[in-house]
Amino acid sequence: MSLRPIAGAALVALAAATVVTALPGPARASSGRPSAAPSAGPRTPGDPGAQLTTGMMPPGSPDAAGDAVPSGHPAPRDSTNYLNGVDVASYQHPNGAAITWSQVAASGQSFVVVKATESTTYTNPYEAGDVAGARQAGLRVGLYHFARPSLVGGSPTADAQAEADYFSTQVNAVTGAQLPPTLDLEVNGGLSVSQLVAWTSAFLTRVQTDTGRRPMIYTGPNFWNSSMGGSTAFTIYPLWEAHYTTAASPQSFGGWSTWTLWQWSDGSYASPPAVPGISGAVDRDRFAGSLSDLEGVESASDGVAAPFTGTASPSSIPDGSLVQLAGTTEVYVVAGTAPVYLDSWADYPGTPVVRELSAAQFYSLRSSPRDGTFLRAAPTGQVYEVVGQAPVYVTSWQPWGRVQPYVNVGQGTVDNAGQPGVYAHLAAVPQDGTFVNALETGSVYRIAGGAPIYVSSWSYFGGPQPVVSINEASIDAAPSGPATASGPLQHLYQQPVDGTFLSDPTAGTFFTTQGGALVAVDDDGQAFTAIGDSAVQNAGQPGVWSHLAASQTN
Repeated sequence: MSLRPIAGAALVALAAATVVTALPGPARASSGRPSAAPSAGPRTPGDPGAQLTTGMMPPGSPDAAGDAVPSGHPAPRDSTNYLNGVDVASYQHPNGAAITWSQVAASGQSFVVVKATESTTYTNPYEAGDVAGARQAGLRVGLYHFARPSLVGGSPTADAQAEADYFSTQVNAVTGAQLPPTLDLEVNGGLSVSQLVAWTSAFLTRVQTDTGRRPMIYTGPNFWNSSMGGSTAFTIYPLWEAHYTTAASPQSFGGWSTWTLWQWSDGSYASPPAVPGISGAVDRDRFAGSLSDLEGVESASDGVAAPFTGTASPSSIPDGSLVQLAGTTEVYVVAGTAPVYLDSWADYPGTPVVRELSAAQFYSLRSSPRDGTFLRAAPTGQVYEVVGQAPVYVTSWQPWGRVQPYVNVGQGTVDNAGQPGVYAHLAAVPQDGTFVNALETGSVYRIAGGAPIYVSSWSYFGGPQPVVSINEASIDAAPSGPATASGPLQHLYQQPVDGTFLSDPTAGTFFTTQGGALVAVDDDGQAFTAIGDSAVQNAGQPGVWSHLAASQTN
């Protein structure tokens, strides 16, 4: 991406934010979490989870050896009945080398599974680019997590949930259909069989809760039989089996009647030995079925069409209901027909009724509350309005004319909006492209990079668009950006975060932001949020225009 600075005036400083008091309301002390803490937190460098692996299934594993003969070993028999694919990690980018995905696809590959994360400390820096490139080449894609089981957090469950939350953040960032998110289980971290079984169950359950997708297990028969005691309790999850053999199919184990993916080679042998477009060796995989079968696996999600379909009727699961996904411990309150994590019982005295939902019922909810849903946080009594999935502080009911109906949640639920796992049903800041209007002044803005960009005319957008009404004070008193964001106003910024992509459809120009200022870029396929030409021309002016800084110069 090339940057071309736009000539312009110096940066105009923002006026100091005004002090806003909370809405009146009783403050109660929290009576504690209704369920276990969702995450043990990131691990520190130097712990076992920080030892990065370069690939799947280490060569010393019996599952990697099998009956394989490294020299001239042919592909397994009956190859015409399968689709071919690969799995990649940063190891496939030696010295930063790119993968030419068009060549990979032309070589006969139909799918790729990309390493996303490892432990709670590592995210593959090539993941997003590989996913985008593979999709552009027509390949089906999925993500996997290399597990580092341990007792960090005090128990297998706490550690597993922390890793699951970390992985799910990457899974949820990939829009559209994808292959099942995969647990790469090939080291036991010193856990006993019972501990590892508990760890694995907790990880898979949490990923399914976090993403709405039933995950897949990658493992080999020797590892499973030794470290998992040959458990047959996981057959509800698809199997990606690692077993290097010349046989027509891999070894059966763990009670699975069939496999979904089969990793039959680590690329040290094959015919041909390498995949065009990828530097060096790469794991080789197969899918047991046709392309239409693969598309079905790609889009399937626990028997429903997609995660969190939003098809639930507000009358069947009304706002204010306390709900729980069957088989899990987390409690949510339904708000705007979405599950919002309940981390305080302060407003639910006694023994409230918690309704257990099946997976089909739970995922029929929305992934986040409808815009305009009001949330009241305990114990502070502060009220927030959901705007583009984020909780924006309500400074006064006066512009609405009366108190609006709200759902009681915990203050931690609001403060942790945008965090992975149970908190992911609320965003940290409103989604790019959300339109808001300030009730006190009638000014309309479009959100980009967490900041409101003034809209001077609907003509830029083809006519009036749906808006969410908020307080002018919520805009005026917003912090400058993430570095200064704290307290109830932290979910809206004065200026877009650096790296926000904006476009001016009138002039056909494209920008990114640096220090709140516009810097021209080429249109290279990024997702740009359109703003009006007047917002570009008036950047750096006071008042409503001040949410973009004056353009930078060299």
